Amino acid sequence: MVQLSRAVAWVVVLLLVSEMVSAQHYRGGTLMWNRIDSEEPSRTVVFIFAGTFTRSFLGFRRGDMSMLPNVGDSIVLAGKEPITFKPGMHAMEVGVAIRLQVTEIDENEDWLKGVWTHEHTYTTPNNNGVGWAARVDGCCRYSQLSNHANTPFQILASVDLNWKIGYTPAKGS
Repeated sequence: MVQLSRAVAWVVVLLLVSEMVSAQHYRGGTLMWNRIDSEEPSRTVVFIFAGTFTRSFLGFRRGDMSMLPNVGDSIVLAGKEPITFKPGMHAMEVGVAIRLQVTEIDENEDWLKGVWTHEHTYTTPNNNGVGWAARVDGCCRYSQLSNHANTPFQILASVDLNWKIGYTPAKGS
């Protein structure tokens, strides 16, 4: 009997893992920043990440595992690799987990949109004359894409506090 329950437990684990790998979810997004205080000495910025994801992705279910995210919910972005934010100050920096506030859903097309904000203070205006390379990255892209489905993604924003305008367009790959 104990062997049977272990076997059932392994089957459940394998089904969950296969669902997480096969039902990837990133559909698109942007990363922007703005200086919090317009005064020149301020090195604190707010980052704004807005993204669209597959709503039925298993990793997004709420705590009771029975309900899909709805408008107003706060969800941690999971996936084959966790989706994280890095301000770009160190080569080996650990990413900050992204907790998305769901702002919109479409039940028929199975997507959700949400926003995440984060404040960060830089030690210098830029990285020796080059903008800091802030980024959101993770895995994986939406599995139904024609190109690059189920592959890692990265959204970049260059932060140079010497610029007069406080936010730049982001580049995604």
